[in-house]
Parts: sequence; C-alpha cells; structure tokens
Amino acid sequence: MQQCVFKPTIYGCVRCCFRQSYKKLNQTGMASRRAFHLQAFSSLTSIPPPANGAYNRHRRRNFAQFAAATQHKEAPTKPVGRLILLDAFALLYRAHFGWKDVHLNAKTGEDTSILFAFVRTVFDLLELEPPPTHFAVVFDAAGHTFSDESQISPEIRPPEEFIDPSSYRPPASPARPARLEPTTHRHEMFPLYKAQRTPTPPAVTEGARQVRDLIRIMGIPEIIIPGVEADDAIGTLAIRGLRDGFHVAIASPDKDFFQLLQPGLQLLRPPKKDYKGPLLANMVPYTAQSFTDEWGMQPSQFRDYLALAGDAVDNVPGAKGIGPKTATQLIQQYGDIDSIMAHAHEHSLPRVRTKLTTPEVGPQVRLCKKLVTIQTDVDLPPLRFPMDFLALQPPSHQTKKATKTALEHYDFVQHAKRLDSIWGNMQQTSAGKVAGEASGWHSAVKPASELVQS
Repeated sequence: MQQCVFKPTIYGCVRCCFRQSYKKLNQTGMASRRAFHLQAFSSLTSIPPPANGAYNRHRRRNFAQFAAATQHKEAPTKPVGRLILLDAFALLYRAHFGWKDVHLNAKTGEDTSILFAFVRTVFDLLELEPPPTHFAVVFDAAGHTFSDESQISPEIRPPEEFIDPSSYRPPASPARPARLEPTTHRHEMFPLYKAQRTPTPPAVTEGARQVRDLIRIMGIPEIIIPGVEADDAIGTLAIRGLRDGFHVAIASPDKDFFQLLQPGLQLLRPPKKDYKGPLLANMVPYTAQSFTDEWGMQPSQFRDYLALAGDAVDNVPGAKGIGPKTATQLIQQYGDIDSIMAHAHEHSLPRVRTKLTTPEVGPQVRLCKKLVTIQTDVDLPPLRFPMDFLALQPPSHQTKKATKTALEHYDFVQHAKRLDSIWGNMQQTSAGKVAGEASGWHSAVKPASELVQS
C-alpha cells in the first residue's frame, strides 16, 4: 500500500480522520491511497468527521484542524507576510527577446543568457526591503481543462532538501517538460485563443529547464497545474493571499494582471528602455492608483477595455473597428461592457454607433471579456494548500553548498556574491525579526503622473 501523500507532522494524524470514508471508497474500486487522498482533499468539506468515542474525538480534532487550514479566512488586522508570485514563462520570454543580441556561455558551452536574466530578477525580488516571507515561481503546463479535476495531477514543490552538492550535475533534459500553450477552458470557448503564436523557441525551452533545476536546488517553491494557465493560478493565489492578510506582489510583464490591482496588491513590470521613473527590484511598480492615473480607468474596468480593443498577444479580437482610444472613451463614459452595449444606439459618433449596434458585436465582446478575465477562484488542491507551503525557509548547509555549486557551474560569479545577503534575509524573516509594516513595498510607489515628471 502506498504511503499517504500528506505529511502527518503538519496536521497531526491526517489519515485517521479519513479512515471510514476510505473503506467505503475502496469498495467502489478506489484502491490507491494516494488517489483517495487527492479525492478527499478536493471534497474536504463534504466528508463528515467520525462521531463517537475517545478515538473518534481525536479524529474529529484533526479533521477540524485540517479543514480550517484549507479555508479562506477574513483578513487579519495586521499583515501576516509578504507574498511574491512570479510569472515564469512571461519573464523567460522577455529575457529571451531582451538578450537576443547578447550571448552568455558557461565553461561547458551552455547558453546561459536567459537563466542569467531570470536569476537576476529572482535575486532582486528576494533582496526587497522588507524581504518577502513567501514566494512562488508559477509555470504554465499542458493538460486538460481545469473543470475536469479528476484528470489533473497537480505539482507543487515546497522548499525541500533533495540534492547531494558533491554530485551535482545539471540534467540533460527536464524531468517534466513545460509547454507554453496548455489546453484550457479558454480554448474551449474560443479555439483561436493564442492560435497565432509560434512554437516555443528552443532557447526558451532550455532556459525553462535551467530555471527549474536551479530553483529546486535553492528550495524556492514552484507551482505547475496541467490545464491551468499561470495567470489563473497566480490570480487565485494573489486574491487568496490578500484575504489571508498578505501584502502581495505579482512580477510579470503581462498587462492582464492590471485587472487585479487593489489595496495590498501591486504589479511589478520590467521597465521599457525609455522609462525614467523610480524602480522597485529593478521593475516598475504599479498600484491601483498609479494604474488609474495612467490609464484613466479603474483596474476592474481593464477587462472591459481589452474586450473592446482586443489583445493581439492572446489573439483576442475585440470589437472590430474599436481601437484603444475609443475603448477608453467608452469605458470612461459608460463604465462596463453591459452599459456600453445598452447605450450603443445613443453614441454621438455615427461610425462608433454603427459598429456597436452590429448584431454580432454584443456576443463577441462578451466572449472576449470572458477570455481576458483572470480566474481568481480556481478550486484545485495546489491552490488550496496552506500558505506555509510557499514560505521561504532558511537554507541548510547542504542547500547553500548545492546552490553555490550550481552557480559556479554556470559561471554566475556576481550572482553568487549576493547569496549571503539573501540567505540572511530568509533567516531573519523566518525568525520573525523583519516586521510586516503596513506600508510594505508600497512606500516606494509613486503615482504614474509623478513617474513621468521624475
């Protein structure tokens, strides 16, 4: 019989609270304890705890602890930590195109340009003041739509010790290759979603392999859910983190994340070449206020804007003949798609009025809004795990040695010099010596109107 997939030390004896239900499930043919626990975890609140006896009281207590740990709680009055969610493939692609004219090679001949840029971004984020307490690198992966939970085998890698530094050699190929274009519920709604994209460049595939190898060595949590886009996994974790009392920052060049901005959540985007404003971890910080100052709308209205103007990056068509300027004016005047379509016949410009009153425009823009809306309620096991799974842990001597060995292998001398500072921050954060100030990282953010002037 396979061992339970959950660690008994986290919640006490987890298995015993499911024993009776497990016997019943075995009678229906579910013989695998691993399969049972994944099933039980996904429908936790529907499993009744045992009712009688001292042993059953023990089971009820553990069941209650287990259930409470997986439920969303009201936001505490004081921040409980600082969570950074990193959009891996978006940053890998940016590094690929940003470094296309620069080639770094290790002594072994490996191209390390993308890895160098990615590691620099990760280290910049880890060196923020105050430092993050929780961190996750989120990848896209191929798989089924997330509406079919029974066919999903999620992967989450909490910090762990697993490598012998003295025998470290980067593997020749990834154990589980990541693919950029998963089959998701958006493809079911609109088959041409992201259809214009070219195959993943070999350099990005190799960079993803190198990144996954290195972050595993460093003990940085990694999340991959087949059939779920990284945007939706990040959106779900970000909103859950806010509800749990975390300050949240999303590191991604993807503008779709603007729609999530609100107090306590900010977006960190790589700067453009002509950007002159202040930076946070060498990235441009956006809050809800700075977004409103720059775009002239609320973050929640950005979905309506993209539904009208379209998004060429994801092959979202929008409303034909409605460009960014007209879309912004419509949003500012009417607020959202429903109001715009309800007053389409009232628009003062005949050209716009004609386009909006075309019969197929209404259904199309509503479909586009669904395509660009980031899901914040994906209900799958990795996204229900306690936030402790994403906590940054002080590295052991073995982890430190393995990390330095890996960086030496790639000839990342400057990155290696930053490790002691990063590890010191992790040690202090784990010991509770770095307070979660109310301002957090947000104290360094200025409205976009000030950024232009500075």
